Amino acid sequence: MTRPKIDSSIVAAFFFMGITAVIGVGLTAASRSPLFILQRFEIQDLAGGHDMPLDIREIQRIAGEVPGKANLFSIDLERVEKRLLAQEWIAAVAIQKRFPGTLVLQITFRQPVALFQDEQGGLEYLDSSGRVFGDFTLSA
Repeated sequence: MTRPKIDSSIVAAFFFMGITAVIGVGLTAASRSPLFILQRFEIQDLAGGHDMPLDIREIQRIAGEVPGKANLFSIDLERVEKRLLAQEWIAAVAIQKRFPGTLVLQITFRQPVALFQDEQGGLEYLDSSGRVFGDFTLSA
């Protein structure tokens, strides 16, 4: 009695379906694992040498991700980038996930070069590109 011949394309299809299933199960497990919970933000001021106009807690609040809650696999970097760029002091941002639990934010803050007086007499900062941003207030 001869063995029936198995079509190699069927074997290949089952092999790839199996690999896909294993990868899917692995990614699902990783996305729920406490190993990949966001533990900390690393914030780098790319302009350097200046005081950051926003503190770390404010940047975390704007980013919308809370250490100890979000899993790195579930963080939408594009959404975080849009939220940060909506803040007038932030000129540019690059974000990356550093596994197992760090979100790295490389931020370029706008640097005021002049003051602008608006029609109501208030003062605002002006950056080197001519963009008006941030209210200027005198503090005692």
